[in-house]
Amino acid sequence: MNLVYAHQLLVAAGQQRDRSFQVIGSSGCEEVQRMAAAGLVEISIQGNRTEPAVSIERLTDFGRTFLRAFAAPLPLAKEERTPTEPRSASCAAAVSKWRDKFVAMQMREAR
Repeated sequence: MNLVYAHQLLVAAGQQRDRSFQVIGSSGCEEVQRMAAAGLVEISIQGNRTEPAVSIERLTDFGRTFLRAFAAPLPLAKEERTPTEPRSASCAAAVSKWRDKFVAMQMREAR
C-alpha cells in the first residue's frame, strides 16, 4: 500500500461528512481495495471493467487512528539505498517503520 496516497485518500474521504468519496480508475481502485483489506475503510465497488470505480463509504476506527498517527504528512526523504539494492527492500523498510509507529500509537491509546 502506498502510505502517502492512502493518507491523502483518508483525508479526502474524512472531509466528506455525509457522502461517500468516489475513486475512479484502476490504480486508485486497487489502492482503496488494499486500504479496505487493511481495515482502514469500508467501501462499495461500482463502475465496470472499462472504468472501475470504488466508493469509500466511511473511515473505520482503525482508519481514524491511522490519520491521527500521521496527522502531519511526513516529508518524502531521498531514498537511502545503494544502486544495487532492490527497491522492494527499501520500500519494505519504510513500511516497517510506519507500521511500528502506528502499532505503538494504538498500544498507547489502548491503555
